[in-house]
Amino acid sequence: MSRLQSVLAPPYSGFWSLYGTHAWDDQHGSPSVPETREAIVDTLRDGRRGPDECVLDAGCGTGNFAVALARAVFHMIGIDCAPGKLAKARARVSWQLVGLLSFQRADLNLPLLFAAGEFDHVISINALRVAHTQPQHFENSIEC
Repeated sequence: MSRLQSVLAPPYSGFWSLYGTHAWDDQHGSPSVPETREAIVDTLRDGRRGPDECVLDAGCGTGNFAVALARAVFHMIGIDCAPGKLAKARARVSWQLVGLLSFQRADLNLPLLFAAGEFDHVISINALRVAHTQPQHFENSIEC
């Protein structure tokens, strides 16, 4: 699997980093979040075509969905522009998940530099609503 090439984070990543470090999980821990997470895990698990499927969590935030999918034995790459959120996400990675999960800094407003066909699935929970680009830019950045 190729590695994401580094991109410079935009100035607004400071806001998301601070917000993610201090408030994100507290404000996004409603009862519906675990149900949504379980539904996504179940949907991807039920549609699994092979043992080595790879999922991109675009705008992974603090890693809740990426960690849940890695526990279901999906290979995961979580990307986000906010270092504070990524730090919290990395802190959630237990030793059992080390080979299945990584978190990297990237901006969804810029082309994402992945190899064509690198991902079997892409999820993006609440991230595209804050992206400054049109959804087709995001879609064109990733070829599944």
